[in-house]
Parts: sequence; structure tokens; C-alpha cells
Amino acid sequence: MLGEWAIVLFKKSSEIVSFARDSLGRRSLVFCISDGFLQISSVAGGSGSWFDLPTEGIFSVSADEPNTLLVEIRPGMSYEDSAFSDSWTALRNSYTIQFKRTRINPRRALWPTSDVCIPAHDCPSTPCKCPPECLDTGFDSDADITTLFHLLKDSVRDRLIIAQDVRSQYAVLFSGGVDSAVIAALLDLCLRDVDPEAEVLLVNVAFQMSDSSYNTPDRKTSQIALKELSRERRWKLINVNVTKSELETARSSRIKQLIKPCSTVLDDSIGCALWFAAGFPENPELQGNFDCIKSCRVVLAGMGADEQLGGYSRHRAAFTRGGWQELHKEMSLDLRRIAHRNLGRDDRIVSDHGRELRIPFLDENVVQFLSSLPPWRKTNPLKPRETGDKSLLRAVARQKLGLSGVSELPKRAIQFGSRIAKLQDKSEGGATIAERLF
Repeated sequence: MLGEWAIVLFKKSSEIVSFARDSLGRRSLVFCISDGFLQISSVAGGSGSWFDLPTEGIFSVSADEPNTLLVEIRPGMSYEDSAFSDSWTALRNSYTIQFKRTRINPRRALWPTSDVCIPAHDCPSTPCKCPPECLDTGFDSDADITTLFHLLKDSVRDRLIIAQDVRSQYAVLFSGGVDSAVIAALLDLCLRDVDPEAEVLLVNVAFQMSDSSYNTPDRKTSQIALKELSRERRWKLINVNVTKSELETARSSRIKQLIKPCSTVLDDSIGCALWFAAGFPENPELQGNFDCIKSCRVVLAGMGADEQLGGYSRHRAAFTRGGWQELHKEMSLDLRRIAHRNLGRDDRIVSDHGRELRIPFLDENVVQFLSSLPPWRKTNPLKPRETGDKSLLRAVARQKLGLSGVSELPKRAIQFGSRIAKLQDKSEGGATIAERLF
């Protein structure tokens, strides 16, 4: 079963409950074991210790053997090196676990191999840090650019609601960076065939700065990117402005429960920014066509691009430390742990507003293609950040979508681009447990 999903099934005839998430973890499913009872939910509730359900398998428990948990492990995945180690420990402490391999065979490998083959040549450095053109097809090959463009376009099209006599409203979480701008431009292309008059909402979130303004880096780049998008499309840029008091009230009353079981300062920053962005301001006087905004049920976002295309500073650090091989390992690790780190949390946050988060960069076909490429065909740490990071995606933006200015904008994480990080304690590291979430 492809796409974003999480499911709980009860087979009455055999009294078996089965539950699972998609292998990338794009939909939330959490569990709590308390007083001998297993609770399964999309959102953590009440007291007790809650955990994200691991994505490595399909789980079943029967009334006949309530202390035994059957787990069908997916091909190419292993619970032994899982990012969900805390979840597996909780399950092992309460159940006798029986493992078996699923009978379902994937069309091709979803995950990158653990090693990347460096072509034999006289490399002047060890580890290998040769320019991409020395290694195989070279940097920004036309074939790779074209393939990624078509796969991403198909992915966006698959995530549209196309129903007869029903006009759907779409929104893009829009920082103006290359990830969100590419999604917006592809959405425009897909809608030309089915709804050329559709208005697309571009949602940008900013937190109040020390000078009381909202002129954040993401606010500025959103304006730059909007000018490069198609003039034939009706775009509606929604600027969501958040004060510190609004942040603290929403976190205390709503957001911290949605973030659970995640608990770090980084979870808090990203979760809060995403919650305000996905909610949109519900003030018709500020936003004009209120019915248009209220009817929006689909939110597209650019999650997954950085992990797969080398967009993080730690990827450059890995290359400096160990060349292409070390960079490949770091990017592979990021993809394998994205379900544990990000996606369940993000799904819970967006769903709280009655909207569904859809993530084109994590479509199975896109992931499989990018996983098949060596790192030098996706990113170029030998170049400056604004052109080298995610170089393949930047080439798609520039050559296929006409986003030449956007293709040279440096990456900013949402917590920095929106300036929510400025409202946090400066002494806190991203991995620190955020006491305000408890």
C-alpha cells in the first residue's frame, strides 16, 4: 500500500487487532501500555508513557494470546538498528514478540544501500572528495534533472483532491525557499489541466521580532519567490503573524499535547511554528475571502527534501570528515530516522486543524529514485551553500520551473527563518529536553 497512511484493523472472527504505519511514517500512530492494556491512537492522550509506533513492521495481537505480539518485518528494514529503539524496548518489556518477514515484495529498494561505490580512479585525496564530474555522469546531469522533475510533478498530482463538481482548496507551507517554491510551482502545473482558475494559498509564518516587526528572513524570501511564480495563477500569500503571548498560550493549551511523545527544544520550535502555519489566521477582516481559507483541507509541504538531497549543515560536516562515503552514510541515516524525528509530530500538528499534510518529496517513487543515486548526483558540498546544497533540486527549480532567483537562496530551517528560535532561551540546545512541554 503506497502513500501516507496509518491503520488499525479489528478482525472480529479471529479477534485479532492489526496496526501499522506506512514505512516512511508519514501518518501518526502512537501507543501506550498501561496496567496491562495497549492503547493505540493517532495522538497521545492522558497520562502514561506514549511512544511512536515503529515503522519497520505490521503489528498484530490476538485475544487468544494477549501477551504475544506478532510483527511482520518489512523488506529492507530491521528492528535491530531502528531509530525507534525506545518504542521497541517498551514493546519487549510487555510482550513476547514473534518476528517474521512479510510476504510483500517491494518493486525496488526504498532505502539507500549502506555503502556507495566510488569509481576506480586516481583520487588525490583520501577519503575521496573529488568533484562530481570526476566520478560518473557528473554534476546536474540532464537525465537526473528531468527524471526528478517528472517524479515530483507526478507526486504532487497524486496528492490533489480531484472530485467531480467539487472545487478543492490547496495550501503550501511557503517559506520562499527552494523546497516550498518547487512544490508551489509544480502544484500550479498540475492544476492547469484540472482547475486553471483555482486559487492557491501560500502560507508564511513569522514570530514577532525584538523591534515588534514581522520582517523575518522567511517573510522576505516568500516575497522574492512569489514574484517568480506563474503570473497566470491566482496566488494568495497569507502572512501569519504570532506574538510571544499567543505562542505561550497555544503551546500550553494545545500544542504540547500534540507534540508528545516528542519532547526536545527542536520539537517545540518546529511544532509551534508548524501549528500556527497550518492553522492560518481565522479572521475574515484580515484575510478577505474567509470561506476560501476555511474550505482548505490539503496542505502541501517540503519535508524530506533536505534529508534526501543534502540540505543540512551536518551533511557538509560529514563530507569534510570523510568524503563522499561519509556523506552518503549521513544522508542515509537521516532518511531512516525521519519518521522518528519528524513526521509523526508534523502529522499530529497539522491534523489538529482538520487539514491533511501531504509531502510530495516523500512519495515512494521519489524516494526510490533519489536513494538509487550516489550523493554527488544530488548535492555538491564543494560549492557554496546557496548553490551546492541540494544542487539537483536547485537545477530542477532553475531549468524546469524558471525559479532562477529561488534556486540560489540559502536554506534556513523553519525555527530560524520564522524567528521562533529568538523567543527561546538562548542557552538551550536543539536536543535539550524542553521542560515547558511537560
